[in-house]
Amino acid sequence: MRALDRLRSFFRQDVEVVVEPAPPQAGRVRGRVDHVVILDGTLSSLDPDQIGNCGILFRLLQELGHKANRRVYYEPGMQWEGWLRGLAIVQGRGIAPQIQRAYGWLASGYREG
Repeated sequence: MRALDRLRSFFRQDVEVVVEPAPPQAGRVRGRVDHVVILDGTLSSLDPDQIGNCGILFRLLQELGHKANRRVYYEPGMQWEGWLRGLAIVQGRGIAPQIQRAYGWLASGYREG
């Protein structure tokens, strides 16, 4: 990773969420859908030097390709945002918003039947 990319990732404030859409095929009933929610661990992401088991699992699911009966949600772990936010990482105070976003994604895909 280049030094500039590392510097950008150090100051990154946005949340990088990767979602695999899985709309039903036209004219077909939705049927069973597998929902896969992957919340990565602290300081882990899809960057090659920060990838963990969750990132590897997500990459394997991506290699399988999009499936009509599978939805995948990935969110990286809490990232280092400087010394002022370091205590929040140690205490795990940032996990609640991650869980809320994951539940929001899960609820947004609800279809009756």
